[in-house]
Amino acid sequence: MSGWLQALLAAAGQWLERVLTAALAYAAGRWAQRAVGLDEQTKVQDEQARIAADGPRTRDELVRRVRDEGL
Repeated sequence: MSGWLQALLAAAGQWLERVLTAALAYAAGRWAQRAVGLDEQTKVQDEQARIAADGPRTRDELVRRVRDEGL
């Protein structure tokens, strides 16, 4: 194989490695965002279920509870 063809294949391999690495990093970031989003959604649903189980509350009680618990 000629020298220029080897150099071209080496450059293409390096480019492909960079592209695949970037794609994997992007996919991992999206997966992490989705996981955090699902975790937050679960927390909200758990809190809604807990509030519903506690029964009706006045607005002042809910505001105080949110402030105290940092929700």
